[in-house]
Amino acid sequence: MPRITTLDRERWAEMAEELAGFGYWRMDVATRAHIWSPHMFRIWGFEPGGEPPVDAARGRIHSDDRAASDARLSASLRGEPTASVTRIVLPTGEIRHIQGRTNIERGPGGAVAALYGTIVDITEQQETRAALAASEAQLRMLTDHASDLIVWTGLDCTIHYVSPSVQRYGYTPTEMIGRNADAFIHLDDVPKMQALAAELATNMTWAEPRDRTYRVRHANGDYFWAESNPSVVRDSAGAPTGVVLLLRDITARMALEA
Repeated sequence: MPRITTLDRERWAEMAEELAGFGYWRMDVATRAHIWSPHMFRIWGFEPGGEPPVDAARGRIHSDDRAASDARLSASLRGEPTASVTRIVLPTGEIRHIQGRTNIERGPGGAVAALYGTIVDITEQQETRAALAASEAQLRMLTDHASDLIVWTGLDCTIHYVSPSVQRYGYTPTEMIGRNADAFIHLDDVPKMQALAAELATNMTWAEPRDRTYRVRHANGDYFWAESNPSVVRDSAGAPTGVVLLLRDITARMALEA
């Protein structure tokens, strides 16, 4: 069996570190001497090897994040572990988001002897979150200003979401969430609505056109005609979990046709 050398262990540790995407470091408080792992250099945009370029790295911290970074260092020197997300700016102009954790190493008398920690490049996750937040904001803007009524219910017809446009019918979204959608449909139209939802959940579509009009109760007790355009919501396994309904007020059209 081949003998495992210290060099082998260091090489494997470096490979594991790079695969996991984190770097680690240590700072001696008395001497301010730093130790960096190879991936620390890479995350900060330096070639591994030599003395850790601490001052140059600090210069790469985003100007808006520098004061908070200094405050966390001071807190750590007082013996307080810290966690952070910091932006760094590389010479190319690329901005990276770095998540860091700092812990305390104490000497025999309990004083802070060293700081150590890890950092992880979370740029991709942050960009994904930002894109998702922008998408959600856009969707919220569309639903908040849509003239049609958007309703999301579970398979049991419990309302999970209703767009703000419901206010034109005398309701608020909050008072409708958690209630059964059947309570707002004319009693004579409930069986038709339930049959359409069941068929859609089973077949995902209709073999032929269906009557998708219902009478919906206004908060004042009157009814208005609405035409629905439903879509089934499914989980990752494809099982139906609910229905999203786009309801359009067609009262004027029904009156004209009559």
